[in-house]
Amino acid sequence: MISIRREMENDERCETRFRAVLKTLLGLCELMPRLASPANPKLGVECEESLQEVAKPLKETPTTGAIAAASEVILRRTEEIRASNQIAIEERDTAMKSVVGLAATAIQGFRGSGERHGSNLEKLADRFEILSGINDPAELRRRLVADTNRLRLAVTAMCEEQEKAAREFEAEVEQFQQRLEGARKDTGVDRLTGLGNRREAEKALRAIGSRPRPTCVLLFDIVDFRKINVDHGALFGDHLLQTLARLLRTNFDPQGSLFRWSGDEFLAIAAGRLDACQILGRQIQSVYGRSEFFAVRGGIKVKLKADLNFGVIECESNESPDQLYRRARAALDQRFEVVW
Repeated sequence: MISIRREMENDERCETRFRAVLKTLLGLCELMPRLASPANPKLGVECEESLQEVAKPLKETPTTGAIAAASEVILRRTEEIRASNQIAIEERDTAMKSVVGLAATAIQGFRGSGERHGSNLEKLADRFEILSGINDPAELRRRLVADTNRLRLAVTAMCEEQEKAAREFEAEVEQFQQRLEGARKDTGVDRLTGLGNRREAEKALRAIGSRPRPTCVLLFDIVDFRKINVDHGALFGDHLLQTLARLLRTNFDPQGSLFRWSGDEFLAIAAGRLDACQILGRQIQSVYGRSEFFAVRGGIKVKLKADLNFGVIECESNESPDQLYRRARAALDQRFEVVW
C-alpha cells in the first residue's frame, strides 16, 4: 500500500513538473518575438511565425518529440535574436562614437572665434577627441553626459555673441542627422513590416515594363484604420499591419513585388490577367476578414475583427508610378470596379 501511494505521489509530482515545463515553453513562444530589436523587424516576424507553429502541438497533449522540437526551435531563435541584438548594440555604439568625433571636429572649427570663448572651446575639443578614442561604451556614455553639458553651456554663451557661427554649427548637425536618416532609408525596408518601402515600390513600378506581360498592380488597405488606431491604440494598429503583411507574404513574392506604400496601404505587383488577380485579391480579403484579433479595453480582453479593401488594375505600356498608383487607388475606392 505504501509503495502504491509513493508511486502515485511521484506521478503527481511528475505531472506538475511536466505542466510547468509546458507553461514555460508556451510562455517563451509568446515572449521571444518581442525581444527582437526594432532594428530587425523581419527577424521578429519570422520568429513569431515559427514559434506559433511549434506552440500548436504544445497546447494539447504533446509528445516527447513535440516538446524536444519546440525546445530546439526556441533555442535556435534565442541565439538568432541574441546575435541580432548584439549587432544592433555594436552599431549603436559605433554611431555614438562617430557623433562624438563629429562634435570634436565641429568644435575645432570654432577655435579662435572669440577671445572670450576660444580657450573653453579648445579644452572641450581636446576632451571630445579623447572621448572618441574610448572603446568602453559604458565609460563613453558616462563621460559624454558631463562633456555634453559643458559643450551646451559654451555654445549657448557663444551664440549670444556670434549668432552666425552658431547657425553654421546647427546646420552641420542637421546635415549629419539628415545623412543618418538617409542611410536608414537606403536600406529600402519598412521597419514595422519588413517589406519594401515606398521608394522601393516606386522603383518596382518603373521597372514594370521589363516584366513579362500581363502584369497587375494590387492595392490593399484596412477599413477605418485611423479610427482603429484612435480607439485601440497604435500597438494594436501595428499588430493589424503586421498580420496583413504576413498574409500578403504567403501570396506574393516579398522580394521586389510586395511593399508597404504608406500608413495602412500595401502594394503588390503580380504577373497575370486582371480577372485572376481579382480572384486572388478577394481570397486575401476573405481570409483577413475572418481573422480574429484581441484588444484590451477597460482591462478586459475584447475580440475584434478588421475588414480589408483592395483594388486591382492591369498595367498598360509606359505608365509612370504615379499613374499606376492613382488608377489602383481609384479601383480600391470604387470597390473593385475596373478602372482603365
